[in-house]
Amino acid sequence: MASAVARKVAELVAQLPADFFKPLVAPGTLDAAQVEDLNEVAEALQTEYTVRRRMLLERLKVTLQVGWACVWGDLVLLVTAQQGIWSRCRCA
Repeated sequence: MASAVARKVAELVAQLPADFFKPLVAPGTLDAAQVEDLNEVAEALQTEYTVRRRMLLERLKVTLQVGWACVWGDLVLLVTAQQGIWSRCRCA
């Protein structure tokens, strides 16, 4: 599987323009204030992506919990129905 992924990545990278990985700004062309501004933007983006990642993981966790609750609930209904307990519970 890893080799298939590596082949696909190599295939996609080969389709990129030649200067795709070229730096957007030549090294040494920014002054100290610009570097500081760029670092602040990078930090803000990192913070935002961290929050998004945590939110998505939490949503996944809740989705899995609800999904398993439904599966377990259906399983309990199935088992109790097979044992005849379900019919007694509905009549009570």
